[in-house]
Amino acid sequence: MSTRSEIGILNKDNTVTSIYCHWDGYPDYNGAILSKYYTDEKIVRELIKNGDLSSLHKNIEPDKKSEHSFDNPQENVCIYYHRDRGEEWTHTSYRTYSNIKEWKKVVKEGWQEYLYLFINGKWYFSSTYNKIKLTDLKKALTMRTHDESNEPANN
Repeated sequence: MSTRSEIGILNKDNTVTSIYCHWDGYPDYNGAILSKYYTDEKIVRELIKNGDLSSLHKNIEPDKKSEHSFDNPQENVCIYYHRDRGEEWTHTSYRTYSNIKEWKKVVKEGWQEYLYLFINGKWYFSSTYNKIKLTDLKKALTMRTHDESNEPANN
């Protein structure tokens, strides 16, 4: 079963540009990858410019010396619907919304379970199960790791 997410960036004019990601949208996977490998605005824009993702990984571009496709993906390389599955760009391109409020509304209506937004060099995220409230991703991941390390062992 997929855990759908939306990955976006807040632009200087307060619009939001984002893409859909089908697999592993939960914070411990997509959130961790975004927090570790996509920390620079230029790299985040590169990720988004290729359109909707089937799955997020730490590398955007495949090694040109080897095949990379949906059916034969290279390890740790993003799989895009257009580039790697040959789907129509008109159905898989990035989208730009007039502001954060509009973006949140559309994402919630689209059944994505998590959303991620890059704002001024920092990732924020929210579940869409309840009211969408953007939270600092790095702090949330750190708290989860800390909480898990303090759990008593099962005997």
